[in-house]
Amino acid sequence: MMQEKVRLINELDLRIKELENDVKALKKEKEILSQELFNEMQELGYDKITVDGVTVYPRTDVYISIPKDNQDEALEWLKENGFGDYITETVNARTLTSVLKEELTDNPLLEDEIKELFNVSEKKRIGIRRN
Repeated sequence: MMQEKVRLINELDLRIKELENDVKALKKEKEILSQELFNEMQELGYDKITVDGVTVYPRTDVYISIPKDNQDEALEWLKENGFGDYITETVNARTLTSVLKEELTDNPLLEDEIKELFNVSEKKRIGIRRN
């Protein structure tokens, strides 16, 4: 009885690893296709495309974090610019991204200053809405 359970656990573990590898490969394939579609839509000036009830649109996600070697200056900048309420012992990266992304939208003149103090990266991707 125990030997069968060991065999079954091993089989399940191998199957899980196989499926995880499949998912990883599918995500990579989707990423490549999404980047190609994003570029084509940008080149042709499309803001969305609907096919078979599925609407896709290009979007840019912005991620902001504080580099270790700039932490003191970045935290001081946050305090000086009215964002001190978001500072705790640690700064939540999602909250920081959300707040500073909105600030970049409202005040694009701060872009150089923010990019000097924080790690700012963008990810171009395709958003999907199913109707």
